[in-house]
Amino acid sequence: MGEVHNVPIEHVFVGLGNLTTRGPFPQQAVGYLVYSLMGQKVASLFKGQILAGENKFVWDTNGIPSGVYFVRLETGENKQTTEITLLK
Repeated sequence: MGEVHNVPIEHVFVGLGNLTTRGPFPQQAVGYLVYSLMGQKVASLFKGQILAGENKFVWDTNGIPSGVYFVRLETGENKQTTEITLLK
């Protein structure tokens, strides 16, 4: 298994609550989490082993208010956080 260094997180909103992560990911263990502005974990989109290549993670935003959230991708020692805005 390889390590991911400085892989940008891209979000493509196919429909409300659909996030697609793209990047040159090797097969590895990842955590994909969503946090509020207050730092509270709102959702755990995925935690486990992914396949190499493009991966799609779905966030069910029913009951989640519009606002700014942080999506965090954790791969071993590497952690990346991207700000997103949810509009309903």
